[in-house]
Amino acid sequence: GHASCNCGLAVRVDDDVIVISKCPSDKTMTQRDTPVSVFMHRNGELSTGFRINKYAQNKYSVFLPNGDVVYAQVEATGSQFINVWAVASGSAFNNTEGLCGNFDKERDNDFTLKDGALKGKTES
Repeated sequence: GHASCNCGLAVRVDDDVIVISKCPSDKTMTQRDTPVSVFMHRNGELSTGFRINKYAQNKYSVFLPNGDVVYAQVEATGSQFINVWAVASGSAFNNTEGLCGNFDKERDNDFTLKDGALKGKTES
């Protein structure tokens, strides 16, 4: 696998979005100096089952209605990155696709792009 450097993440369910960010808001700030912010953008009532939990100083869990969970951990004070990982629920088995994988026990079809092509693979 490949690593990426994340300063923030957004999780969407229907028209609701939860954003956890350490991205600088202007060019005078650095990621290292930027505090963590959590925003919730919603249209009316928040989707049932969609919630966020802060369970340690800089650790967050975002729960989705289908049982999936997205975890975010801001590294120690002074760090500039957020570690992000997703855990799919059993209901997602054989019912998902995309860059996080297809959750069908077939590693060869993971990392599917929007156009249906597999990342890192070329047709011959």
